[in-house]
Amino acid sequence: MASSSSASIQVLNRMYREAGVPGTILDKHHTSWTMEQIRDILHFYGVGGRVVAASTNLTKLELMRRLAPLVEERGLTRFDRLEIARYSRGGGGRAGGPRPPQKPVVLRTTASGGNHDTRILAEVKQSPPTTPSNDETAQQLAQPTWSTNEPPEAVSARDVTGAEASNPPCAVCFEDLSTQTSPDRKITNSCSHELDVCRPCLSRSISTQFTSKVWNQIDCPTCGERLDFHDVKDFAESEIFERYDNHSLRAFLSEHQEGQFQQCRSPGCQSGQQCFPEQDSYMICQTCKGQTCINCDTLWHPGMTCVETEAARKRIEHNAEEISAKEYLAVNSKLCPKCEVRGQKVEGCDHMRCPRCHHEYCWVCLVDYGVIRQRGNGQHLTDCRYHTNNLNQGLGH
Repeated sequence: MASSSSASIQVLNRMYREAGVPGTILDKHHTSWTMEQIRDILHFYGVGGRVVAASTNLTKLELMRRLAPLVEERGLTRFDRLEIARYSRGGGGRAGGPRPPQKPVVLRTTASGGNHDTRILAEVKQSPPTTPSNDETAQQLAQPTWSTNEPPEAVSARDVTGAEASNPPCAVCFEDLSTQTSPDRKITNSCSHELDVCRPCLSRSISTQFTSKVWNQIDCPTCGERLDFHDVKDFAESEIFERYDNHSLRAFLSEHQEGQFQQCRSPGCQSGQQCFPEQDSYMICQTCKGQTCINCDTLWHPGMTCVETEAARKRIEHNAEEISAKEYLAVNSKLCPKCEVRGQKVEGCDHMRCPRCHHEYCWVCLVDYGVIRQRGNGQHLTDCRYHTNNLNQGLGH
Protein backbone atom coordinates (compact mmCIF):
# COMPACT_ATOMS: atom_id res chain seq x y z
CA MET A 1 0.00 0.00 0.00
CA ALA A 2 2.82 2.41 0.89
CA SER A 3 4.70 1.74 -2.35
CA SER A 4 1.49 2.25 -4.38
CA SER A 5 0.87 5.60 -2.66
CA SER A 6 4.48 6.65 -3.26
CA ALA A 7 4.20 5.71 -6.95
CA SER A 8 0.96 7.72 -7.28
CA ILE A 9 2.60 10.81 -5.78
CA GLN A 10 5.54 10.44 -8.15
CA VAL A 11 3.17 10.31 -11.11
CA LEU A 12 1.35 13.41 -9.84
CA ASN A 13 4.64 15.25 -9.36
CA ARG A 14 5.60 14.48 -12.95
CA MET A 15 2.23 15.69 -14.26
CA TYR A 16 2.56 18.99 -12.39
CA ARG A 17 6.11 19.51 -13.61
CA GLU A 18 5.07 18.82 -17.20
CA ALA A 19 2.20 21.32 -16.84
CA GLY A 20 4.61 23.99 -15.60
CA VAL A 21 3.03 24.06 -12.12
CA PRO A 22 5.38 24.35 -9.11
CA GLY A 23 5.14 21.53 -6.59
CA THR A 24 4.60 24.01 -3.75
CA ILE A 25 2.44 27.13 -4.04
CA LEU A 26 1.86 29.53 -1.14
CA ASP A 27 3.64 27.13 1.25
CA LYS A 28 1.26 24.28 0.37
CA HIS A 29 2.24 21.24 -1.70
CA HIS A 30 -0.15 20.42 -4.53
CA THR A 31 -1.30 17.28 -2.70
CA SER A 32 -2.40 19.44 0.27
CA TRP A 33 -4.64 21.83 -1.70
CA THR A 34 -8.37 21.26 -1.95
CA MET A 35 -10.23 22.34 -5.08
CA GLU A 36 -12.42 24.62 -2.96
CA GLN A 37 -9.36 26.48 -1.65
CA ILE A 38 -8.04 26.98 -5.19
CA ARG A 39 -11.42 28.20 -6.45
CA ASP A 40 -11.64 30.70 -3.56
CA ILE A 41 -8.44 32.44 -4.64
CA LEU A 42 -9.25 32.30 -8.37
CA HIS A 43 -12.73 33.69 -7.76
CA PHE A 44 -11.36 36.42 -5.47
CA TYR A 45 -9.10 37.67 -8.29
CA GLY A 46 -11.63 37.01 -11.04
CA VAL A 47 -9.52 34.46 -12.91
CA GLY A 48 -11.88 32.82 -15.42
CA GLY A 49 -14.86 34.51 -13.81
CA ARG A 50 -17.48 32.71 -11.79
CA VAL A 51 -17.43 29.83 -14.29
CA VAL A 52 -14.09 28.68 -12.93
CA ALA A 53 -15.10 29.22 -9.34
CA ALA A 54 -18.28 27.19 -9.67
CA SER A 55 -17.29 24.66 -12.31
CA THR A 56 -17.01 21.02 -11.36
CA ASN A 57 -15.69 20.02 -14.78
CA LEU A 58 -12.19 21.44 -14.33
CA THR A 59 -9.65 19.10 -12.80
CA LYS A 60 -7.46 20.07 -9.87
CA LEU A 61 -4.44 20.24 -12.18
CA GLU A 62 -6.26 22.67 -14.49
CA LEU A 63 -7.19 24.85 -11.54
CA MET A 64 -3.59 24.80 -10.31
CA ARG A 65 -2.42 25.84 -13.78
CA ARG A 66 -4.47 29.00 -13.33
CA LEU A 67 -3.39 29.51 -9.73
CA ALA A 68 0.39 29.29 -10.31
CA PRO A 69 0.75 32.28 -12.69
CA LEU A 70 -1.71 34.30 -10.60
CA VAL A 71 0.48 33.85 -7.52
CA GLU A 72 3.55 34.87 -9.53
CA GLU A 73 1.83 37.81 -11.22
CA ARG A 74 0.42 39.30 -8.00
CA GLY A 75 3.24 38.30 -5.65
CA LEU A 76 0.82 36.46 -3.35
CA THR A 77 2.02 34.92 -0.08
CA ARG A 78 0.77 32.48 2.52
CA PHE A 79 -0.69 35.44 4.43
CA ASP A 80 -2.84 36.35 1.41
CA ARG A 81 -4.03 32.74 1.14
CA LEU A 82 -5.15 32.76 4.79
CA GLU A 83 -6.92 36.10 4.44
CA ILE A 84 -8.81 35.07 1.31
CA ALA A 85 -9.77 31.75 2.91
CA ARG A 86 -11.04 33.54 6.01
CA TYR A 87 -13.06 35.98 3.92
CA SER A 88 -14.52 33.22 1.71
CA ARG A 89 -15.44 30.94 4.63
CA GLY A 90 -17.29 33.87 6.18
CA GLY A 91 -19.68 34.03 3.24
CA GLY A 92 -18.02 36.72 1.16
CA GLY A 93 -17.90 39.39 3.84
CA ARG A 94 -21.11 38.75 5.74
CA ALA A 95 -19.43 36.94 8.63
CA GLY A 96 -15.76 36.89 7.67
CA GLY A 97 -15.03 40.60 8.06
CA PRO A 98 -14.34 43.24 5.39
CA ARG A 99 -13.06 42.26 1.98
CA PRO A 100 -9.24 42.36 1.84
CA PRO A 101 -7.79 44.52 -0.94
CA GLN A 102 -6.61 42.85 -4.12
CA LYS A 103 -2.89 43.00 -4.71
CA PRO A 104 -1.84 44.81 -7.89
CA VAL A 105 0.06 43.11 -10.70
CA VAL A 106 3.78 43.05 -9.97
CA LEU A 107 5.83 44.17 -12.93
CA ARG A 108 8.72 41.75 -13.19
CA THR A 109 10.63 39.86 -15.82
CA THR A 110 9.73 36.21 -15.56
CA ALA A 111 11.96 33.47 -16.93
CA SER A 112 9.53 31.48 -19.04
CA GLY A 113 10.20 27.82 -19.68
CA GLY A 114 8.53 28.06 -23.12
CA ASN A 115 5.35 29.00 -24.96
CA HIS A 116 3.31 26.81 -22.62
CA ASP A 117 4.04 29.01 -19.58
CA THR A 118 3.55 32.20 -21.63
CA ARG A 119 0.13 31.01 -22.78
CA ILE A 120 -0.98 30.33 -19.20
CA LEU A 121 0.19 33.78 -18.07
CA ALA A 122 -1.59 35.44 -20.97
CA GLU A 123 -4.74 33.51 -20.14
CA VAL A 124 -4.70 34.96 -16.64
CA LYS A 125 -4.05 38.53 -17.81
CA GLN A 126 -6.91 38.40 -20.33
CA SER A 127 -9.42 37.31 -17.69
CA PRO A 128 -11.53 40.30 -16.56
CA PRO A 129 -11.16 41.12 -12.85
CA THR A 130 -14.16 40.96 -10.59
CA THR A 131 -15.43 44.45 -9.87
CA PRO A 132 -16.46 44.89 -6.23
CA SER A 133 -19.76 46.55 -5.39
CA ASN A 134 -19.96 50.18 -4.28
CA ASP A 135 -20.54 49.09 -0.69
CA GLU A 136 -17.49 46.84 -0.81
CA THR A 137 -15.42 49.65 -2.35
CA ALA A 138 -16.48 51.99 0.41
CA GLN A 139 -15.53 49.40 2.98
CA GLN A 140 -12.09 49.01 1.39
CA LEU A 141 -11.49 52.79 1.44
CA ALA A 142 -12.68 53.13 4.99
CA GLN A 143 -10.80 50.05 6.21
CA PRO A 144 -7.85 49.29 3.87
CA THR A 145 -6.46 46.47 5.96
CA TRP A 146 -8.02 43.47 7.61
CA SER A 147 -8.05 45.03 11.03
CA THR A 148 -6.91 48.40 12.40
CA ASN A 149 -6.45 46.90 15.87
CA GLU A 150 -4.30 43.85 15.10
CA PRO A 151 -0.88 43.53 13.48
CA PRO A 152 -0.55 41.12 10.52
CA GLU A 153 1.20 38.60 12.76
CA ALA A 154 -1.88 38.33 14.96
CA VAL A 155 -4.18 37.85 11.98
CA SER A 156 -1.99 35.21 10.34
CA ALA A 157 -1.99 33.21 13.57
CA ARG A 158 -5.72 32.63 13.18
CA ASP A 159 -7.20 29.67 11.42
CA VAL A 160 -9.31 29.99 8.30
CA THR A 161 -12.54 30.24 10.28
CA GLY A 162 -11.42 33.47 11.91
CA ALA A 163 -11.40 32.05 15.43
CA GLU A 164 -8.68 33.20 17.80
CA ALA A 165 -5.67 30.89 17.78
CA SER A 166 -5.26 29.13 21.09
CA ASN A 167 -1.98 27.92 22.54
CA PRO A 168 -2.51 24.31 23.61
CA PRO A 169 0.47 22.47 25.08
CA CYS A 170 2.62 20.14 23.00
CA ALA A 171 1.60 16.53 23.67
CA VAL A 172 5.27 15.53 24.01
CA CYS A 173 7.12 18.30 25.87
CA PHE A 174 4.04 20.12 27.27
CA GLU A 175 5.40 23.52 26.22
CA ASP A 176 2.79 25.90 24.82
CA LEU A 177 2.49 25.79 21.04
CA SER A 178 2.99 29.09 19.22
CA THR A 179 3.18 30.30 15.63
CA GLN A 180 6.96 29.89 15.85
CA THR A 181 7.01 26.32 17.21
CA SER A 182 3.83 24.82 15.72
CA PRO A 183 3.94 23.14 12.28
CA ASP A 184 2.37 25.33 9.58
CA ARG A 185 0.22 22.47 8.28
CA LYS A 186 -1.09 19.04 9.18
CA ILE A 187 1.66 16.51 9.80
CA THR A 188 0.21 14.26 7.09
CA ASN A 189 -2.64 14.72 4.63
CA SER A 190 -4.50 11.91 6.43
CA CYS A 191 -4.27 13.44 9.93
CA SER A 192 -7.70 14.53 11.19
CA HIS A 193 -6.60 15.83 14.58
CA GLU A 194 -5.57 19.32 15.67
CA LEU A 195 -1.87 20.17 15.65
CA ASP A 196 -0.67 19.11 19.09
CA VAL A 197 3.08 18.50 18.61
CA CYS A 198 5.70 21.24 18.27
CA ARG A 199 8.21 21.16 15.41
CA PRO A 200 11.24 20.28 17.61
CA CYS A 201 9.43 17.27 19.12
CA LEU A 202 8.11 16.21 15.71
CA SER A 203 11.63 16.41 14.29
CA ARG A 204 13.02 14.31 17.14
CA SER A 205 10.24 11.74 16.67
CA ILE A 206 11.13 11.39 12.98
CA SER A 207 14.84 10.99 13.81
CA THR A 208 14.12 8.33 16.43
CA GLN A 209 11.80 6.37 14.15
CA PHE A 210 14.21 6.60 11.21
CA THR A 211 17.07 5.11 13.23
CA SER A 212 14.97 2.41 14.93
CA LYS A 213 12.52 1.28 12.22
CA VAL A 214 12.43 0.56 8.51
CA TRP A 215 13.32 3.82 6.75
CA ASN A 216 9.91 4.35 5.07
CA GLN A 217 7.75 3.47 8.10
CA ILE A 218 7.77 6.83 9.89
CA ASP A 219 4.42 7.66 11.49
CA CYS A 220 2.68 10.68 12.98
CA PRO A 221 3.47 10.67 16.73
CA THR A 222 -0.16 11.52 17.54
CA CYS A 223 -2.34 9.31 15.33
CA GLY A 224 0.09 6.91 13.66
CA GLU A 225 -0.64 7.96 10.07
CA ARG A 226 2.30 7.27 7.72
CA LEU A 227 4.46 10.24 6.69
CA ASP A 228 5.22 10.50 2.98
CA PHE A 229 8.32 11.90 1.29
CA HIS A 230 7.19 15.53 1.47
CA ASP A 231 6.19 15.26 5.13
CA VAL A 232 9.65 14.01 6.06
CA LYS A 233 11.23 16.70 3.90
CA ASP A 234 9.26 19.45 5.66
CA PHE A 235 9.66 18.30 9.26
CA ALA A 236 12.85 16.20 9.57
CA GLU A 237 16.34 17.43 10.33
CA SER A 238 18.40 18.01 7.19
CA GLU A 239 20.79 15.14 7.95
CA ILE A 240 17.93 12.68 8.52
CA PHE A 241 16.12 13.78 5.37
CA GLU A 242 19.31 13.41 3.32
CA ARG A 243 19.61 9.80 4.45
CA TYR A 244 15.87 9.24 3.90
CA ASP A 245 16.18 10.71 0.41
CA ASN A 246 19.07 8.36 -0.40
CA HIS A 247 17.03 5.34 0.70
CA SER A 248 14.08 6.58 -1.35
CA LEU A 249 16.24 7.03 -4.45
CA ARG A 250 17.74 3.57 -4.14
CA ALA A 251 14.33 1.99 -3.66
CA PHE A 252 12.97 3.83 -6.69
CA LEU A 253 15.92 2.86 -8.89
CA SER A 254 15.76 -0.77 -7.79
CA GLU A 255 12.05 -0.86 -8.62
CA HIS A 256 12.00 1.00 -11.94
CA GLN A 257 15.41 0.66 -13.55
CA GLU A 258 16.39 -2.08 -15.91
CA GLY A 259 19.11 -4.27 -14.50
CA GLN A 260 20.10 -3.90 -10.86
CA PHE A 261 21.08 -1.01 -8.61
CA GLN A 262 24.32 -1.94 -6.88
CA GLN A 263 25.74 -0.15 -3.87
CA CYS A 264 29.52 0.36 -3.87
CA ARG A 265 31.10 -1.65 -1.04
CA SER A 266 34.39 0.24 -0.88
CA PRO A 267 34.95 1.54 2.68
CA GLY A 268 33.63 5.08 3.07
CA CYS A 269 31.94 5.24 -0.35
CA GLN A 270 28.19 5.93 -0.37
CA SER A 271 27.70 5.78 -4.15
CA GLY A 272 25.96 3.20 -6.29
CA GLN A 273 24.94 2.73 -9.90
CA GLN A 274 23.06 0.61 -12.39
CA CYS A 275 24.61 -2.70 -13.39
CA PHE A 276 23.63 -5.83 -15.30
CA PRO A 277 24.42 -9.16 -13.54
CA GLU A 278 23.81 -11.13 -16.73
CA GLN A 279 26.62 -9.22 -18.45
CA ASP A 280 29.14 -8.30 -15.74
CA SER A 281 30.62 -10.02 -12.69
CA TYR A 282 31.69 -6.86 -10.92
CA MET A 283 30.99 -3.15 -10.92
CA ILE A 284 33.55 -0.33 -11.10
CA CYS A 285 32.27 2.61 -9.04
CA GLN A 286 32.21 5.85 -11.03
CA THR A 287 32.91 7.82 -7.84
CA CYS A 288 35.79 6.02 -6.11
CA LYS A 289 36.77 3.53 -8.85
CA GLY A 290 36.42 0.70 -6.30
CA GLN A 291 35.30 -2.72 -7.50
CA THR A 292 32.27 -4.54 -6.08
CA CYS A 293 31.16 -8.11 -6.81
CA ILE A 294 27.59 -7.98 -8.13
CA ASN A 295 26.82 -11.60 -7.23
CA CYS A 296 27.77 -11.65 -3.52
CA ASP A 297 27.61 -7.87 -2.82
CA THR A 298 31.14 -7.63 -1.41
CA LEU A 299 34.45 -6.18 -2.51
CA TRP A 300 35.60 -7.76 -5.77
CA HIS A 301 37.67 -10.92 -5.21
CA PRO A 302 39.73 -11.71 -8.34
CA GLY A 303 40.94 -15.31 -8.52
CA MET A 304 38.37 -16.55 -6.00
CA THR A 305 34.78 -17.66 -6.39
CA CYS A 306 32.03 -16.16 -4.25
CA VAL A 307 31.82 -19.43 -2.28
CA GLU A 308 35.56 -19.38 -1.58
CA THR A 309 35.38 -15.74 -0.56
CA GLU A 310 32.53 -16.45 1.88
CA ALA A 311 34.45 -19.39 3.36
CA ALA A 312 37.55 -17.22 3.80
CA ARG A 313 35.46 -14.50 5.44
CA LYS A 314 34.02 -16.99 7.92
CA ARG A 315 37.52 -18.31 8.74
CA ILE A 316 38.74 -14.80 9.39
CA GLU A 317 35.76 -14.10 11.63
CA HIS A 318 36.27 -17.41 13.45
CA ASN A 319 39.98 -16.71 14.00
CA ALA A 320 39.18 -13.22 15.19
CA GLU A 321 36.67 -14.64 17.66
CA GLU A 322 39.23 -17.17 18.90
CA ILE A 323 41.88 -14.50 19.34
CA SER A 324 39.39 -12.31 21.12
CA ALA A 325 38.36 -15.19 23.40
CA LYS A 326 41.98 -16.03 24.22
CA GLU A 327 42.74 -12.41 25.00
CA TYR A 328 39.70 -12.25 27.24
CA LEU A 329 40.63 -15.45 29.09
CA ALA A 330 44.21 -14.28 29.54
CA VAL A 331 43.00 -11.17 31.29
CA ASN A 332 39.94 -12.49 33.14
CA SER A 333 40.79 -16.14 34.03
CA LYS A 334 43.65 -18.11 35.67
CA LEU A 335 44.77 -21.72 36.00
CA CYS A 336 44.35 -23.47 39.32
CA PRO A 337 47.91 -23.93 40.79
CA LYS A 338 47.11 -27.58 41.66
CA CYS A 339 44.98 -29.11 38.83
CA GLU A 340 45.46 -26.39 36.21
CA VAL A 341 41.80 -26.14 35.35
CA ARG A 342 40.96 -22.64 34.12
CA GLY A 343 38.77 -20.65 36.44
CA GLN A 344 37.21 -17.20 36.26
CA LYS A 345 36.46 -14.88 39.12
CA VAL A 346 33.02 -13.36 38.76
CA GLU A 347 32.58 -11.53 42.06
CA GLY A 348 33.52 -11.63 45.72
CA CYS A 349 36.92 -11.58 47.43
CA ASP A 350 40.26 -12.89 46.17
CA HIS A 351 40.20 -16.03 48.33
CA MET A 352 39.49 -18.65 45.64
CA ARG A 353 38.45 -22.29 45.79
CA CYS A 354 38.88 -24.49 42.71
CA PRO A 355 35.54 -26.04 41.64
CA ARG A 356 37.30 -29.27 40.56
CA CYS A 357 39.95 -30.10 43.20
CA HIS A 358 38.76 -27.68 45.93
CA HIS A 359 42.24 -26.25 46.31
CA GLU A 360 42.21 -22.85 47.99
CA TYR A 361 44.54 -20.10 46.78
CA CYS A 362 44.97 -16.33 46.46
CA TRP A 363 43.55 -15.04 43.18
CA VAL A 364 46.18 -12.30 42.98
CA CYS A 365 49.42 -14.22 43.61
CA LEU A 366 48.18 -17.88 43.43
CA VAL A 367 49.82 -18.80 46.77
CA ASP A 368 48.33 -21.78 48.68
CA TYR A 369 45.84 -20.37 51.13
CA GLY A 370 46.53 -23.18 53.63
CA VAL A 371 50.06 -21.85 54.04
CA ILE A 372 48.70 -18.33 54.52
CA ARG A 373 46.42 -19.58 57.32
CA GLN A 374 49.34 -21.21 59.13
CA ARG A 375 51.99 -18.52 58.71
CA GLY A 376 50.12 -15.30 57.99
CA ASN A 377 49.95 -12.75 55.18
CA GLY A 378 53.71 -12.61 54.89
CA GLN A 379 53.45 -15.76 52.75
CA HIS A 380 51.82 -13.82 49.89
CA LEU A 381 54.23 -12.79 47.15
CA THR A 382 55.85 -9.48 47.95
CA ASP A 383 54.11 -7.69 45.07
CA CYS A 384 50.67 -9.01 46.13
CA ARG A 385 48.50 -6.34 47.68
CA TYR A 386 47.68 -8.73 50.51
CA HIS A 387 51.31 -9.11 51.64
CA THR A 388 51.87 -7.82 55.17
CA ASN A 389 54.02 -4.93 53.99
CA ASN A 390 51.30 -3.80 51.54
CA LEU A 391 48.35 -3.84 53.93
CA ASN A 392 47.25 -0.79 55.84
CA GLN A 393 46.26 -3.10 58.67
CA GLY A 394 47.65 -6.52 59.62
CA LEU A 395 44.61 -8.44 58.33
CA GLY A 396 44.34 -11.13 55.65
CA HIS A 397 41.51 -11.64 53.18
